[in-house]
Amino acid sequence: MELLIGSLIASIACMAIIYSATYYTQRLYKIKIRERAHEELKGYTDSWKARIAANDLSESGNSESRQVCLLKEDNICNHQATLNALVADVNTAPIQDINDNDDSRVQRKALTTTIKWDSRSNIEQRIEFYVEQLVIQQ
Repeated sequence: MELLIGSLIASIACMAIIYSATYYTQRLYKIKIRERAHEELKGYTDSWKARIAANDLSESGNSESRQVCLLKEDNICNHQATLNALVADVNTAPIQDINDNDDSRVQRKALTTTIKWDSRSNIEQRIEFYVEQLVIQQ
């Protein structure tokens, strides 16, 4: 009888260890994908900020969408994401300490960048940045 109870307790302990290992493996995988998505979005946003600062925007080129691979194993993309950018004009309202007087107006653009990807359970994940970038006039 003691052997049966001991085996039952050991089995429950083993199941708990296996469950926790599986849970944390999945959790770390999600964190890895999210960190990679954040890096991609940050780089994408920085490139758009540079384009806006240099006033390198075409009249029709105020939005863009592209695909990026978040995790690649054996030259196969396991997680693909979509990057989106949308640039819009911002009113020339004064910015504190930059253009306080009425004679000076700074042109700036509103930039919204987004990255979307599906998790393993097909739930859409998303990170979004919003920045206002000054346009440098030459």
